[in-house]
Amino acid sequence: MEPEFKPLENSDFVLISRLVEQPGVSHFLVDAPKLGRERLTLWFERSAKAFANGRTGLFAMREGDALVGFAGLLVLDVGRPEDEYLLYVIDVAERGRGLATKAAAFVVDYAKKKSRTKKIIATVDPENAPSVRVMQKLGFADAGLAAGERGDLRLFVLELS
Repeated sequence: MEPEFKPLENSDFVLISRLVEQPGVSHFLVDAPKLGRERLTLWFERSAKAFANGRTGLFAMREGDALVGFAGLLVLDVGRPEDEYLLYVIDVAERGRGLATKAAAFVVDYAKKKSRTKKIIATVDPENAPSVRVMQKLGFADAGLAAGERGDLRLFVLELS
């Protein structure tokens, strides 16, 4: 079954909260010990604003009725205000099926065709070999290391224009 992607809605909040609270998820998702309700709320707000302004926000990723992950682009509290960062999370029980690659590829394709995004940035924990492979498969350039709160992160960039 191929996953379906739809912009996040407020009704997705509880399921997304459960997804990011799974062990090991926050470690690779944010450069902090825990994502937290406040930051997740901010991400939902920024996602809705991004879509309203012709940009790419966050998408729920479903197979049938089951939420298997989410992915999208967000302006984060690092870098410049125009920098859009690729984020994706796959349910721990669904990993190893290529869903991260499908999610990231969907977001890149959407950004190319339907938004004003010119560049996508991704930061990846150097220990997260599967995400490094996703970046390589999708043609992101390895831009070296960036300092994070918990250590260095690998920085990847994909120019769309």
